[in-house]
Amino acid sequence: MKFSSKLFDKLIFIFIIIQPFIDAITMYQIRSPIKIISISVITRGLFLVIISFWLYKKCRKKLLFYILLGYFVIDVVYIILFTNNSIYQEIANLFQIFYLPLVILFFQLYENKKINLSLIFKVYLIYLNFIIVPYFLHIGVYASEYYPGKSGYYGLFNGGNEISAVILAMLPWIIHYLSNNRNVFLKIFIAIETIFCIYLIGTKTILLGSIIVLLYFLIPKIFKIFKKDVLKNILISILIATILLILIIIVVPSMPLYKNILLALKFFNVNSLTDFLKIEVIDNIIFSGRLNILENINEIYCNSQFITYIFGLGETTLLNLKLIEIDIFDIFYSIGILGIFIYLMIMIKGIKKAKLKSIYLFSFILLIFVSLFTGHILTSTCVSIYLGLNFILTKNN
Repeated sequence: MKFSSKLFDKLIFIFIIIQPFIDAITMYQIRSPIKIISISVITRGLFLVIISFWLYKKCRKKLLFYILLGYFVIDVVYIILFTNNSIYQEIANLFQIFYLPLVILFFQLYENKKINLSLIFKVYLIYLNFIIVPYFLHIGVYASEYYPGKSGYYGLFNGGNEISAVILAMLPWIIHYLSNNRNVFLKIFIAIETIFCIYLIGTKTILLGSIIVLLYFLIPKIFKIFKKDVLKNILISILIATILLILIIIVVPSMPLYKNILLALKFFNVNSLTDFLKIEVIDNIIFSGRLNILENINEIYCNSQFITYIFGLGETTLLNLKLIEIDIFDIFYSIGILGIFIYLMIMIKGIKKAKLKSIYLFSFILLIFVSLFTGHILTSTCVSIYLGLNFILTKNN
């Protein structure tokens, strides 16, 4: 099969549209007593192999691929000879980590006009309804199943961080797509479904991220309006702000996020605003204790042998200690100086020639920003695909 053929284009198109189905099936596989290799590993692993082969054929200079292959071989030898880490776990970790840079490089070079916002809209609609419909059928995943006492509902998806990141990645694209659509009913329908999903999921990530997305679109329009009729628009703005404030006062106390924050404040004995000046409170409430874990793992890393500096502690060790869940640190401490150097080298190669525009640049930066506060963004294959899609959508739209 030639990689430029229509068959290859159709396979990539199908792979993108079935993403929510892969995640939903994976959720049931994870929760099933029958333990078999997940459909996510099979399909996304096969996709990685195919695009790696495509990139090898496409790129004239093969040095980068020889370096990456050489690193994989040397790292596997290091794991076997110098550590007690699980070889399966470490190889899987390498594939997860290097998935994002290779996907970015692929979509930066790949041409397929059918991968556009119309396709993304369909995928987004499937994601929303894989949360809403199961909720009314009383099936799916609740946050309390993983964290006792915590509120939130994830639909047919296994993790709150991942589904929050997926929706956030697509939200700027969808708002832009609908802004050019004249169907008012469609706009209202999608807005209601999106708000309802944000309410149900109830993570800090999706709520604060959605506010950032709205501000990105609203602020330029507000400035534009103020230039025309100052007095009239000041009154309108005050009215809108008052209505929003009333809605926030009424709606927020019923949200899962509000309940989770109250639970956290009670657990960590936060009784006043001055308590938020303490680093321990900032860590526990905003970073969910990640800074403390980071400090502990950094101490172990610094006290390790020199060879560990080069190749990292390995994900097996991090899992035994507890993942930091700030992706860039999890990546660094698991693969070390050599691994992070090659990782950044591929990322830079994929990004430097791309000309990300407006919403695509914003979506990419937003997800990178979110990854500094929560985990499973840069290292999750189900999220990586949407970070990578920015690089082909910016060409096609």
